Amino acid sequence: MKRLISLGILLVCVGIAYSHTSPFRADPESRIIHNLNYIENMYFKYLSPHERREAVKIMNETRELIVGVIGGPSHYHNIMGDEAFFILYNNVKKEITDSAKTKLIQKSLANGKITCSQLEKLVALYTFDNRREELIKGIADKIIDPVNIEVVLQHFDSSVKRDQLRDFFSKIKPGN
Repeated sequence: MKRLISLGILLVCVGIAYSHTSPFRADPESRIIHNLNYIENMYFKYLSPHERREAVKIMNETRELIVGVIGGPSHYHNIMGDEAFFILYNNVKKEITDSAKTKLIQKSLANGKITCSQLEKLVALYTFDNRREELIKGIADKIIDPVNIEVVLQHFDSSVKRDQLRDFFSKIKPGN
C-alpha cells in the first residue's frame, strides 16, 4: 500500500510537471485529464495487476472529482451518467443476441461518451469475443478513457484478441 501511495504521489508530481509543457494550456479540464492519461500510459505498466486495479480506481475517482468540480459529467464530453447507464445496461441485458446488444449500445452512444468502467459491464454481457471486439472497435471514439481498456479486456477469453485490442488502443493518442 505504501508503494501505491508513493507511486501515486510521484505520478501526480510528474503530471503537474508535464502539464507545464502541455500544448493544451487554454482548457484546464482537458489538461488535467490529458495529464492523468499520460501518467497511466507511462507508469501503470510497471505495477502488479492488483496495484494496477487500485491505481486505476484512484485515477478514475480523481477524474470523476475533477469533472464534477468543473461542471459534472454531462458538461465534460457528454459522459453517460449513472442513471442513463443503468437503464442502458438493463436494456442490453434483455437483448438475446450480441448483435442486437451492439446496435442498442451504438444507438445510445450516438451523442455521448462512455467510460471503460461502464463499457466493462456491458462487454461482460456478451457471449462471444468476436462480438465484443466488434463493439469495442465500433465505439472506440466514444470511449472517454481508452488508457483504461485493460478493465474491459479482462472479459476476453482469447489472449490473441486481448493483444490485438491493446495494439489497437496503443495507436490512439490521448485526448482522442
